[in-house]
Order: sequence, then structure tokens, then C-alpha cells
Amino acid sequence: MRTHLRPRSNPLWRYALPVVTAAAVVASTMPAQAFTDSTTTPEDMDYPAAEAPTSLRDQPQGLALAQDAGQALNYLVASLAANPEIEPAAGTVGADIREGLRALPADRQALATRNAQAMVTADAGTRAAEFGRHSRVEPREYARLGFEGAFTAATIPVDWNELGRSLRAQAAQVEAESAVAGQHALDVAAAEGVDTTAATALVKSVRLRVTSVKAVEETSDWGTDDEIAMGGVNVNHKGVAKKVDEFMVSSSFDTGDIVVFPAPGLTFAHHDVTGTDPSAPLSFVSKVMLADKDSSGFAKAIGAAWEKIKGIVTKAIEQGVGFVLPQSVAKVIITLIGKLVAWLVDVFLKWLVKLFGDEVLTPSVVSKTIPYRYKHMFDNNKLPGWDNLRTPKQSLWFYGDGGCYRVNVFWELQA
Repeated sequence: MRTHLRPRSNPLWRYALPVVTAAAVVASTMPAQAFTDSTTTPEDMDYPAAEAPTSLRDQPQGLALAQDAGQALNYLVASLAANPEIEPAAGTVGADIREGLRALPADRQALATRNAQAMVTADAGTRAAEFGRHSRVEPREYARLGFEGAFTAATIPVDWNELGRSLRAQAAQVEAESAVAGQHALDVAAAEGVDTTAATALVKSVRLRVTSVKAVEETSDWGTDDEIAMGGVNVNHKGVAKKVDEFMVSSSFDTGDIVVFPAPGLTFAHHDVTGTDPSAPLSFVSKVMLADKDSSGFAKAIGAAWEKIKGIVTKAIEQGVGFVLPQSVAKVIITLIGKLVAWLVDVFLKWLVKLFGDEVLTPSVVSKTIPYRYKHMFDNNKLPGWDNLRTPKQSLWFYGDGGCYRVNVFWELQA
């Protein structure tokens, strides 16, 4: 029996996932390589689980800031959904959210309004657990106040002095480790007789490649073909995120079917790292989602809102720490913003489940940090986990409605 990963009548599957796909959008990428189907292939293997991004728990004040930003965004969406007649000021986060809500079909708008009204009229304890300090503001007033008015350096419950000290300490540690890493790479080159040109050759870009998608177990009870599209969000070393537009993997998946992309694999993420400090670590995160194709304007509008939010959060940090940022600290803030973006995207997806009253297929997140950009260090297993400028394959797992899909990936460097 062939089945559909999510029925076409399921509204959340069609509209909620693309919202997160568009979160933090600065630009869009579209992997357009062709693919081939195969049922017997060496590609059909399970590999170790993909490396997950580092947690914000090592940065308590950063985590507090992220949580407050997430609650502010969620409460604004709920307040606007609960009060569809309110018109936020043009050019604001609220205006983008209003545009996105109105892009939904009428029945979706009505459902969002009902669920949002239930959220914002719940008892004070429930609202506080859901929206934190923001729940103390009446929803209609909050819809007019907007993210810009609610999330400021003066109101965010963060110890800015502690955050400033932490950022300085991290910057000093990064500088020290970068100097050691750079010298180590040069020492290895000298010991192995690598000529000067090769010893100073640098990595120019980082890619995440997808090699295959397999229906390990088809979903159940829907009676239609699995039509699987892939999309997501890539966050680079600067904390800039790019939407990966959804593209069709296969319109007909059954248990055991596998789609294998031609070698070396489909490019899901491509990060240009030219011009960065060759001895400094660079981190990258990709959130990969399997989804039904979507044509809603909701995703585009929420993505525009998220681009504004990222700027507001960055400005709040700079104002909150209250000192002129040396370049070393500015680089650490960029790294922190990247972590915040990845964290907020994940939290926002989970909250949308509540707004639309349904469950979604869990997305997968994969990350990679390269300690420096010296090309010769990524050959011949000099650096654990790297050989011939690439990592071994890793497997991402997706579950929903009794079904299971596996996506095999690997990271690749190009010089």
C-alpha cells in the first residue's frame, strides 16, 4: 500500500512547516540537481547520527535572551491572530505577521483565531508559562506595541554585565585557541614537508550534501502516495540564515524505496568562507525538513518578519552590553546570534503546533564546526573525522504517522 506522509487535507502540514523553512530568511537557495531512483544500491545504509549544534546552556544569559525573544514573537503572533482587525504599523514585525496570517485560506485563519483567543484568555499562570513576562500586557495592546516595543535592551530580563563579561572571556579564549590552531597547522605542514604554497592554501567554501532519501517505513492509513519534498534553513558562520526552497524528492514513495542523488550528492547548503580569519573556528547549522509542497504566502511573510527580528536582537545585545565592541568580541556575538537563530527556529516550529492544533513531522538539525581553514589539515585523517576534504556520511531520521524516513548527508570543503 502506498501512503502519503501527510494528507493534503492536513492544514498544518501545508502551512506550518514552510513558516519555519522561511524563518530568519536573508536569501533563498534552491538545490536543483536531478536525482535518480534506485531500490538496490550501496547507498542504502544507516550511518552514525548527525552532529547536533552546540547548546545555549553554556551561555545562560544568551539562553535567557533567546527565551525572551521566542516568547515575544509567539505572543505577538497569538495577539494578532486573536485580534484580526488590528492593523500594525507599516514596516514592523507585526505588519509582516499580519500579512502572513491573511495569506492563509479563510478556514486556516479562523482556526488560528480560535486557538489564539483560547491562549491569550487562559488564566494568568498558564499565560505566563507560555509567554513569560509578555503575557502581562493585554493582547490588543501588545498587538499594537509590537516586537519592537516589547523587546528592548531596557526590558529584556538579562544581566547585561554578566553577558558582557562572558563575551569578553569567550573572545579571549577564541583568540588564544586560534593562535594555537594556526601554529599547529603550520607545524604539521613543516613536519610532513608540505611546500609553502600548499601549507597556506585555504578552504574557500563549506557544503552540506545529501546523498539519498529512503522511505524506511511508509506512513499509514491515508491511502495515497507519499509525495515528499525537502526544504529547510541554513545558518552560516556569521549568523546569517538562508531559506532552502522546497523541492520535490519523489511523488511516489513506498516502504523500501530510495532516491539516490548523483555523485557527489545534492548541495543542500553552500557557505562562502573567503575573507575570514584562517585560524578562527567557523560553525554552520542546517535544519532539514521533509514536507509537502507549499505555495502559501504565509512562509514568505513570516520570513520577512524574522529578518527584522534578527536585527532587533543584535541591536539589543550591542546596546545592552554598553561598551564599544572590539573585533574579537564582535565575532563572538556573531556566533551567539547564529545559535540564537537556530534555537528560535526550533522553538517557533513547536509553538506553531499549538496554534494550529496538530502535530508535524519532526525536523532534523545537523551542524559542523571547522577549527581553521588550512586545506592540508583536512586530508589523510590529520584532523579526526576528515579525509579528502570531506566527512564520513551521517544519517538524519524523520518520523511521523507511523512512518520513518532516512536522509544520508556529509560535509564537504572546497578550496
